[in-house]
Amino acid sequence: MSFELLLDNRVLSSGIQFDVIFIDGLHLATQVDRDIFNSMKFIKNDGFVVLHDCNPPTEWSARGNFRYHNTPAWKYWNGTTWKASLK
Repeated sequence: MSFELLLDNRVLSSGIQFDVIFIDGLHLATQVDRDIFNSMKFIKNDGFVVLHDCNPPTEWSARGNFRYHNTPAWKYWNGTTWKASLK
């Protein structure tokens, strides 16, 4: 769901607040940063934002370029999401 749709009251009711927001983003820190920032507008004071792919098992899994498949990580890719989680 796009945050613009929530902000413009095109989906759900005005002033909706969530208990939990799960972000399984684009796997790039810049997008996940935006997702976290936008989530803060819709999370309850005692709510949780949960991030996926923030603990890459290897350095290769944490690479910024998904298209480079000939790696020791094979097809597993966490991207740079972990950088956003550290902020």
